[in-house]
Amino acid sequence: MGISINTNFTAILGQNRLESVNTEINRVMQRLTTGKRVNTAADDAAGYAIITRMTTRLKGYDTAVRNASDAVSLVQIAGGAVGQQVNMLQRVRTLALQSANDTNNTTDRANLNLEVQEIIEEFGFVAERTKFNGVRLLDGSLANQMFQIGVEVDDTLSLTFGNTKTEVIGMAEYGGGITGSAIGAAQGDNMGALRAGVLGTAGAAADLNAFVNQIVAQSITIAGHAGPAKTVAYAVPGAAGQASSAKDVAKALNTEKASTGVRVEARTRMTLSNLQNPGQISFVLYGDGALLTANPSTGGFAVNVNIADQNDLTSLAAGINDLSGSTGITASLSPDLNEIMLEHADGENIAIENFLNSGTGTMAVQGMDGVAATNLTSGGTDSIAAVGTLQFKSDKQFDIASTVAGTNTVGGIFVGAAGDTKFSLLSSVKDMNILDRFNALLTVEIVDAALDALTTIGAELGAKQNRLDVTIASIENQELNLTSARGRIEDADFAAESTNLSKFQVLLQAGTAMLAQANQLPATALQLLQ
Repeated sequence: MGISINTNFTAILGQNRLESVNTEINRVMQRLTTGKRVNTAADDAAGYAIITRMTTRLKGYDTAVRNASDAVSLVQIAGGAVGQQVNMLQRVRTLALQSANDTNNTTDRANLNLEVQEIIEEFGFVAERTKFNGVRLLDGSLANQMFQIGVEVDDTLSLTFGNTKTEVIGMAEYGGGITGSAIGAAQGDNMGALRAGVLGTAGAAADLNAFVNQIVAQSITIAGHAGPAKTVAYAVPGAAGQASSAKDVAKALNTEKASTGVRVEARTRMTLSNLQNPGQISFVLYGDGALLTANPSTGGFAVNVNIADQNDLTSLAAGINDLSGSTGITASLSPDLNEIMLEHADGENIAIENFLNSGTGTMAVQGMDGVAATNLTSGGTDSIAAVGTLQFKSDKQFDIASTVAGTNTVGGIFVGAAGDTKFSLLSSVKDMNILDRFNALLTVEIVDAALDALTTIGAELGAKQNRLDVTIASIENQELNLTSARGRIEDADFAAESTNLSKFQVLLQAGTAMLAQANQLPATALQLLQ
């Protein structure tokens, strides 16, 4: 190779190598300064794209955790308020049970009711004033609230907050009676139509052998809150001509209780009063285990007591209660002792057969709806029966209907035409008082239904909170793993980079020295000119 002054190839090559080394030193120093292997797309085009997507997702995870944490706070506030309302109602229930005891006089009950009304007012305040970020939580205004708890569009959680206002929460109910036929064929009187449940004949020369219950096979539809409407096909139990009872119907309808959220309670009552003359009173009483048919009825128990004063029926009530273990029928005396309420708590039919009074005269029998009483006439042949009532209850509103019209001649169980929808009525927390025994016991029922509703709301809130806690833990776990994955692509290896820095610094020093030597090569040409 010739000696050239114009072109110093060795120096040019040294310059190029120094530029390359300097570029590498700058890159290594940037990585060591930032801690990142990929600082720009030029460092690793594919890696840069992956890192960008991962970073976007990680920022979404951060937001999702904050959103879920806010939702937990909201649910905790609502759940705590519901818990306070539960405590309030439990106190009301205690006061109601205390007021239901007849050892309390009117003043005592009024004093107890003062606390109840204050609790009801505070209960309403809790429903109205429980807020998160200025938004009311328990007044029924928050339905299908959506919480964004993930990084994708459809990563949402829906939650509806219940309405716990005093005028909304309580016991929804509908009361209906059971139809039946006259027991004796002569007069065909019925007491109370469908609601009273007392059906029978006075003064007829007939006994329970003529009894034919007219509840017919029918389909009963219940549309409750727990699911879609359910239809129950009611079939008359037993042989043809056998009497159905409210208990039979309730048992059939309660098979769908879990599906509808509506429970059916049966009860039968009969009032005895206005005994005309004292004397030896006897009759056959039918309750549990009785078989009331058009054929001779069975399962009755004889009642035989002496009454010295027609205005004091204590001995008659005692005689009936002596048989309550066999009949399931209890007798309660009125305060003035001249009236007896017979009750079967499970809704079996109550029947009195072959009424006899040695002092002659009549005794009045009446249903629960205030329809005029029917008289049993002494003579040993007069009889009467009471068919029970149904009470449909739920902690939310519901509808019911039957395919059969509710008349004595047709045999439905609800007043009205076939297919008519009956709507439940709400006894709310706002309406509660314990000023007398009746309202105190009603308050207990309302509180129980309201507690069912509140515990359902509380359970839903608790379940959502648990889900949110799990969601937060899951997101944080995904965030941890994704951060680690991004780090393996993005982060610089300090050991390798520091080694590279040392190497390139040595190369830079060596290259600089060699470039200085290369720059002296053209000077050798001057020696040829000497």
